[in-house]
Amino acid sequence: MTNKIIYPSILLLIVAAILIAPITHAQSSCPYIVSFNVTPTSGPVYITVAITGLPEGHEAYLHWGGIEPYPGGSWSDITDTLMTWNGTSYVATIGPFQPDTWVAWVFHDATTNTWINYQCVPFWN
Repeated sequence: MTNKIIYPSILLLIVAAILIAPITHAQSSCPYIVSFNVTPTSGPVYITVAITGLPEGHEAYLHWGGIEPYPGGSWSDITDTLMTWNGTSYVATIGPFQPDTWVAWVFHDATTNTWINYQCVPFWN
């Protein structure tokens, strides 16, 4: 009777450990931190986007897709804005945008030809 309880419990713990391990590894190995700030809080606004984790001296671009009709919508008026090094991060400010405007972006490290999305995931564009 005891084995009927112990074996499933051990199996459940092993499965949980296997499922959690990749998530923990992926979160701890991410070399980038992405942040943004919107100013002012009303009227036409500017968005300042920053990415930390790219080495100083790289050529980094904010690749952004103009105005979207809704979150996850198709991009329009795609623009590449050269980002500047501020001592800790690469930053770029874009705008002005009207309130309720959806703007999407990704990053391009032109030095290594690496594309990085806002979730800190390299991908091919």
